Amino acid sequence: SERLWQEGTLGDRAAVLRQVRRRDADRARQWLEEVWSQEKADHRIDLLEALTAGLSQADESFLEDALADRSKRVRTLAAELLAKIGGSALAERMRARADVMLDYEPPAPRGRLAAAVSAAIGGTDDVGKLAITPPAQCEKEWQRDGIEPKPPQGVGERAYWMSQVVALVRPSHWVNRFSAPPGRLIAAATADDFAFTLIDAWSVAALRFDDASWVEALWDFWYEWQPKRKRGTQSQFPQRTF
Repeated sequence: SERLWQEGTLGDRAAVLRQVRRRDADRARQWLEEVWSQEKADHRIDLLEALTAGLSQADESFLEDALADRSKRVRTLAAELLAKIGGSALAERMRARADVMLDYEPPAPRGRLAAAVSAAIGGTDDVGKLAITPPAQCEKEWQRDGIEPKPPQGVGERAYWMSQVVALVRPSHWVNRFSAPPGRLIAAATADDFAFTLIDAWSVAALRFDDASWVEALWDFWYEWQPKRKRGTQSQFPQRTF
């Protein structure tokens, strides 16, 4: 393993790093730390992906340093890995930023009689109100954490910044914070002008963090709403498949 790591091709080295990572996570990270400054940017991104398995708090310091890498792709991947480490400083920073952007007002409680009358006349359940306030600027600290300030053509800056932050927050955070299930929060968001931006970011987060309850609720939303999406509305992220 050590010989392949020192002398092999990039593919050999990445493969052996993954194998060692599964057996001894700390040793694999130490190997990468020792050669990190000598590797080309393309090599760093391939080797950094080997740390995906077995992520833990022990990797946080190295990944925090990688946020200052000169390669945008390395910085982005480092941020994604840090977001997956429960309790990491970056995960907490992203949650704090995202919390300022979203506020939820639950539906007012109704008595049994009012609920029965509403159902009898074809009324729908009140899902509450979710207010969305995208950030006014992309701070330097945000950029260090992997948030790209320049949006792709046709995408608004504020929407782009918000989508990147929300996509790095575990979806379960919103269920815990607002004491509401995913389906209700998604429905509540649809009344806002930034609804598709937010729900698109939630979709990325649901896949990134493998949250089955959110994936199911988002599947239902996109199945129903995709045909109604405003013509010309551009997703902030590449097309994905649930």
